[in-house]
Amino acid sequence: MADGDMVWATCRNVIPGVTAQWDVGPGNADLPGPVGGLHVHQARVSVNAGRTAEFTDSVVTYRRDAVAAEPELLRFDVNQSVDDEAEFWLYKVHTGRDAAAHARAPHTVVHQAAFADVYENSETLVVSGPNVWPPDDRVWTSQAP
Repeated sequence: MADGDMVWATCRNVIPGVTAQWDVGPGNADLPGPVGGLHVHQARVSVNAGRTAEFTDSVVTYRRDAVAAEPELLRFDVNQSVDDEAEFWLYKVHTGRDAAAHARAPHTVVHQAAFADVYENSETLVVSGPNVWPPDDRVWTSQAP
């Protein structure tokens, strides 16, 4: 099915009150599509067990600010492994492949600078690629409290 190791994790959502909408019907006609136009970024981040609360606070703020400031960021989910509280999964969906603006945004810079050692850790895994499912023409939102 895939080259290399496959990683599965059972996670809980870190952002309380977020309503996930994945495949709820026709979406915005301005979105690229029908499939593969959106770009997905997923990262597994392993945090030192003594810094999980600090990381959680920072990543929740980072996510909130990113969703508020970046209309091209359609989803930003933050999940924490139920088996290993020091393992987080970040999942982002952008309207295009160019995520450079997101990488330069103040909220990204602040969060990543605070956890540079974590993001440089060899156990951090980042995967990016085109969307496959659900189709791009569906409603993608990160309804934030």
